[in-house]
Amino acid sequence: MKRESKERPDNWTLEFYEDGNKKLPCRDWMENDLGDLQHDALVEALTHVLASLGPDVCKTQWGKALGGGLYEFRVRHNASEILSMFEGSAHGPKKGERCFCVSSSTFTARR
Repeated sequence: MKRESKERPDNWTLEFYEDGNKKLPCRDWMENDLGDLQHDALVEALTHVLASLGPDVCKTQWGKALGGGLYEFRVRHNASEILSMFEGSAHGPKKGERCFCVSSSTFTARR
C-alpha cells in the first residue's frame, strides 16, 4: 500500500505482491478461485475499507495483526452490504460478520 489516490487523496493505493516469476498470487486467487459473490465482496472491501484505513485496518474488526509482519484482512459482508455501510460516509465500517479471510501479506505497504 502507498498513500496516494487521485479519486480520494486521503486513501491508500493498493498494490498486489508480485513474486519472482512476475505472478500476482493474490490477484490470481481472487480471479480464479473465488466465486462471484466472494470476489465482489472482496473488491468492495479492498476499495472501501483497506484503501481507506491502510494499516489502521488492524484497529478495527476488519483486520488483525498476526505477528511477524503478517496481517489478516477480514471480509464479513457481501458487496451490497459493504456499499451500504459506506454510502454517504468517507471512512469507517459500521458492522461485520465473517465469511472469509485474506492475508494482507499479499500486499505491500509504501509511503
